[in-house]
Amino acid sequence: MRLEADLAVQHPLAAMVQALRAGRYRVRTATGAQEAVEVATAEPGGIHLLLTAVIMPGDGGREVAQPVLAACPGVRVRKPFTPEFLRTRVREVLYRASAAGTRPAPVTG
Repeated sequence: MRLEADLAVQHPLAAMVQALRAGRYRVRTATGAQEAVEVATAEPGGIHLLLTAVIMPGDGGREVAQPVLAACPGVRVRKPFTPEFLRTRVREVLYRASAAGTRPAPVTG
């Protein structure tokens, strides 16, 4: 799940969402803390990774992460980077968790 509150920032981050989807990851988006919790808890089995900006208008990244972590214990939280770096880091985080037996491996092609 990617979370971004500012619509002006969402557009550039759409490339990251597209890159993750191209990598066959399921991506959900939200525009604030409450919606992020709703999206996270609506996913069967919860979410595995929350991507959020550190500084955002309204709810900051930490303010968003706290209720999501409370609703979905074990969720990893990261801030996004370039699409390529992001896809690599998501793969690393999810495979590391899978190897530890805490989360399933991502769907790959």
